[in-house]
Amino acid sequence: MTADNTHVPAGTPGLWELPVVKTALPADAVLEKLDRAARRGTLPGFEPEPGGFRVAVFGQPFDRDLRGRVTPAGDGCEISFSPVLRAKAPVVLLVSVLISVWPGVALVDTMIPARWGWWATWTWYLPLVIVPTVLMLPGMWKKSERAAAAHAREQIQAVASRTGGELIEAGARGLSSPAPASP
Repeated sequence: MTADNTHVPAGTPGLWELPVVKTALPADAVLEKLDRAARRGTLPGFEPEPGGFRVAVFGQPFDRDLRGRVTPAGDGCEISFSPVLRAKAPVVLLVSVLISVWPGVALVDTMIPARWGWWATWTWYLPLVIVPTVLMLPGMWKKSERAAAAHAREQIQAVASRTGGELIEAGARGLSSPAPASP
């Protein structure tokens, strides 16, 4: 965790080393061009924010916002990016699993009653449902990270093309861009 409340996700070194966009336009012109692109439907999720903007980054099922920080640099400006996880999807997934497990026990218990001499339904049903769910989460997360990072790069390329900017890769400038902020 760094001072700006960001972190690099475990197992994804380099995945979120995002390029910076350098453009000759001033900050207000950058935001105006991006707003026009968003109104035409070519920059999904664009919203201006103090000091920059944000755009949507899709990484099914865990989407993110890509925050662009616009800072003056010489006769133009520089746009740096950092992804932020949208907490809604993980919360919805967790709540849906939690509220659907116990009704499942009751449903299965009506089909295989414990009075037949079987073990109580919850003793085998809960591990049968919870263990696979827990085991599939790391794979879901990694897949989502890769998809979101790829879409973030597409969005950054779109920002660069809309502003007439130049992409400068993280390794080329000797720094890494801000990593994703925690939810």
